Amino acid sequence: MSTEHYYGNFPNLGFVGATLSEEEVSTIKAEIADIQANFDTAEQIHHSHAGNIKKEYTLTKSLPAIFDAVVPLVTEYQKVFDFGLKGEHQYAISTAWVNFQIKHEFFTGHTHQGLFSFALWVQVPYTIAEEQEYCSTQDKYINTIPSFNFHYTDALGRIRPWVIPVDSTFENKIVVFPGPMTHSVNPFYSSDGYRIAVSGNIDYA
Repeated sequence: MSTEHYYGNFPNLGFVGATLSEEEVSTIKAEIADIQANFDTAEQIHHSHAGNIKKEYTLTKSLPAIFDAVVPLVTEYQKVFDFGLKGEHQYAISTAWVNFQIKHEFFTGHTHQGLFSFALWVQVPYTIAEEQEYCSTQDKYINTIPSFNFHYTDALGRIRPWVIPVDSTFENKIVVFPGPMTHSVNPFYSSDGYRIAVSGNIDYA
C-alpha cells in the first residue's frame, strides 16, 4: 500500500532585483560625478562600525530619481514576500549615500535602519575572471570572490549565505531587501579603479 506524502516549506524572506535603464540612473550618476570631482568638499557619511571604506558621501540632489527607481521594487517585494504592511502605502527615502570602494576595502555583516534598503551598482571595475586569475597566483591565498552577500538563519538555526558575485556585468543592477536583513560586501583585488555603489533606506512616509 502506497503512503501519501505531504510537505511543508517554511516561509522566508529574500530580495528583489532589477536592471535600471541609463535614463533612470542618469541623474544619480551626475551627482556621483560631481562628488567624485569634489571629494574635499562633498558631505561625507561614515559607516566605520561595519567596514573600512573611506570614501562614503551623502546623496541629496538625486534623491527623487533614487526614490522613483526603488519604490516600484518595494511594492513588488511586498507582493512576493510576507514583509511589511499590505496594501497601498506612502513611502519616503530617509537617506542615501554613495560608496567609492577601492581594492581590499569591505563591509562586514551589518543591517540598515530603514524598513527597506537597497544596493545599486553604478561602476564595477573588474570581472569575475580577472578576480579569479589574480587570486589563483601562487602567492595569494584568497578563496572568496568579490561579492554582495546576504546572511540568514534557516529553519534549523544555521546561518546561511546567499552570495551575489558582483562584477562589471552588474552595473545599473539594483537589489531591494528588508533593512534588518544582514548583508556584507567582500573586497576585490584585481583593479585600482573605484567600485561605486549607491545604498539607502526607505520607510513609510
